[in-house]
Amino acid sequence: MSRPVKIDWPASDEHAICLPQQLAAAGNLILNGALVKREGSIAYAEFTSLERTVTLTSAADLSGINFTINGTLRGNVVSIPYTGPNATTDETIALFTTITSIHADAPVPADISIGSGLTGNTFWVPSDFNRSVNSATVGVNVLAGNITYSFETCLEDPFKTAAPFIFTPIDGVTIPTIPPATAMAAATVSCVANYAWPTHSSRIRVSAANATGALDFYFLEQGID
Repeated sequence: MSRPVKIDWPASDEHAICLPQQLAAAGNLILNGALVKREGSIAYAEFTSLERTVTLTSAADLSGINFTINGTLRGNVVSIPYTGPNATTDETIALFTTITSIHADAPVPADISIGSGLTGNTFWVPSDFNRSVNSATVGVNVLAGNITYSFETCLEDPFKTAAPFIFTPIDGVTIPTIPPATAMAAATVSCVANYAWPTHSSRIRVSAANATGALDFYFLEQGID
């Protein structure tokens, strides 16, 4: 029985979480971008199957304002303070899966928008490592722009281990790829490969991209149960 998985990494969008807006007093920004979902009266933004950075964009100097971004990462609550941008786009270091609120500690007199960043990871895709025969095909289709990615896999359980040992086995030589000899470590072009030994879980890490960088990640596992 096959286990096909496809995860999309869309291009960054500086308005994906909050459209440009101002605040007359300290308080929460309105979550109203394209990634926002609603459950009753509760609004939140979600990076579907992704752990991703967040951007803060303004044409004005908002460096005197502290913005606290609240959300989750792998089910854990994340609350990180960031200094407002100074006529630029700033990107967080922290990754988020969901954004539940963004609080400004002072009035925001000029437009600020909150969006999706350029780097991060797909969710871990667990393998069925109990199969007697195991084969997995992994592929990345670069859709647009410039983007740098690596295929990562681990033998430990990443859902229980905070820092599992991660390796990038697909070097294009030891494990052949299409195009030939194209590694899936710091790769910049579309690539597909197959390997026949089991690991616990795998993912794609995006380490760099421009504003239009986008890709699809495919993971297809086959073999005898």
